[in-house]
Amino acid sequence: ANIIVWQRLFERHRRVVMAAAMIAVEGKVQKEGEVIHIVADRLEDESILLRSVGEKAFPHRTAPGDGAKGARPDPREPQRRLPPPAEGIRVRSRDFH
Repeated sequence: ANIIVWQRLFERHRRVVMAAAMIAVEGKVQKEGEVIHIVADRLEDESILLRSVGEKAFPHRTAPGDGAKGARPDPREPQRRLPPPAEGIRVRSRDFH
């Protein structure tokens, strides 16, 4: 999905947009043909949670907007987990200019 951030919201949350490694976005979903957009109402830096993403057991639900076609993992398959990085996760800043 594409995230649309209007100028006023961008100016209020510039640090989050430019520096966060993981961003939570709350807004309205728009779909035109095969293209999905989220028009952001709220942005939040969730970088602190990035390290734990591989450790979380997310429910496997499918919905029309998630792109999945009803695939469910085989419960007999072992869950793959990546070891945590030695020095942390480094993500380069996004510079749009």
